[in-house]
Amino acid sequence: MIRYSIMIGLLFSVSTAWTEVVIFEAKGRLLCNGKDHGKQGLAGWPKIVQFWNMETDSPISLAAGFEEVNNRKGIFYVRAVERHGSPVALKILHHCYRSPLKDCYKVDYLPIPSKYENRRFDAGNIELRDSLGTFETRTRDPCIPF
Repeated sequence: MIRYSIMIGLLFSVSTAWTEVVIFEAKGRLLCNGKDHGKQGLAGWPKIVQFWNMETDSPISLAAGFEEVNNRKGIFYVRAVERHGSPVALKILHHCYRSPLKDCYKVDYLPIPSKYENRRFDAGNIELRDSLGTFETRTRDPCIPF
C-alpha cells in the first residue's frame, strides 16, 4: 500500500511539473528601411532574435533539440520553453539605426501575449527603423555592447 501511495504521489508531482511548462514559438520577418534585415544585418554584422523573460530579465532556453532559424532574408523562427504565466517578449538586437557601430546593438522588445502559450505567434513584418508604435519597450541608447 505504501508503495502505491509513493507512486501516485510521484506521478502527481511529475504531472504538476509538466502543466507549469509551456512552449513559446514566434516567426516573422525583420525589415530595416523596408529592406530585408537578414542574419548578417547591415555590413555583415549579426543580429539576434531570442525569447526573453521580462520578469527575471533573462533569456529563455531554446526548446530541446531546436535551433533558432534566422536567415539572410530577415525571416526568423524561434521556439523556447518557459514556465506558465511568465511575461515573455521577443528581444531583438540589431543595427537598424543611423550611423550604426559594429559592437553597438539597438535592443527592442516585442511582448508576446499570454494567449500564445503553446501556440505560434506570427509577428509578421517588423520594421525596425523608427518603429515606436510596434514595440512596448525600447532602449533609448542604441549602443549595447554584446
